[in-house]
Order: sequence, then C-alpha cells, then structure tokens
Amino acid sequence: MLGLKLVSPAGNRTVLGHGGGGSGSGIDNEFRFFADGSYTVVVLANIDPPAASDVAPALIKFLSVQPLR
Repeated sequence: MLGLKLVSPAGNRTVLGHGGGGSGSGIDNEFRFFADGSYTVVVLANIDPPAASDVAPALIKFLSVQPLR
C-alpha cells in the first residue's frame, strides 16, 4: 500500500512525503512537501540509495528557513 507519512518537522512546519528504492534496484526517489503548500521537493536518482534519501532532507532543511511569501 502506498501512503504518505510524516517525514519530519521543519521548525514549526510539517513535512509529509514518501520515498522508495532499494539496494540493488538502481533507483532511489523521495517526494516531500510542506503541509502549508509552500514548497514541494522531488528527487529522482538512477543509482542505489541513499542518493535521493540524502539530498531530500538537505533541501527540506534549506527550504524550512526561507521566508514565506
């Protein structure tokens, strides 16, 4: 079953998402979004994890400190 999960709090903002891939699969992906609708992050990689799994949290951390417009 595919579903979203609470990935992490980003300051006082909620981040939800889903990811997939696996050792030996040659792919890794992460989809995350701020529940307030401010940002969406999609990372796709044609290599085994943790390629996308490492990049997505760094992007979320960066975006979480950006001012809302």
